[in-house]
Amino acid sequence: MNGLDAVREHHLAAQRARAKAIVTSGRESARQMLAQAESDSRTATESAEREGEASADLDTNREWTAARRRARGIVLAAQRAVYEELSTACADAITTDSRYPALQRRVADAARAQLGPGADVYPRAAEVIATRKQRSVRWTLAEEIAEELFRLHGDVEALWR
Repeated sequence: MNGLDAVREHHLAAQRARAKAIVTSGRESARQMLAQAESDSRTATESAEREGEASADLDTNREWTAARRRARGIVLAAQRAVYEELSTACADAITTDSRYPALQRRVADAARAQLGPGADVYPRAAEVIATRKQRSVRWTLAEEIAEELFRLHGDVEALWR
């Protein structure tokens, strides 16, 4: 293992630890939001049951459908909020890490190598854009985080169970 591998392993271990903490926090937030959503769903369902008992079968069916839609909307909103919180926490953890500028330089160097000599490289806070003639390369932290969360889909999906 050379020095770069050791640095990479250290960085990966640190990011895994951060990701684990974020996922743990996200799971707890998801549990709390899901509990609230379930409570809200129960309340909506109970209300729909009372109304349905007092009304015709057609009205009952409409209310159940509406209650299920509201409950599903609550659950989906809670899931989306946790996903966004997790994405933001990942971006904050990465961009505030002292090694982030080195990562950006490596990305810029890779873009420059891909486009060849004379490429113009524009690193920004959370992206790197490189152009040369009519070709361009674009890297964004948000896309990288989205890809990683997609790869972790099973772990993130477990938050909702």
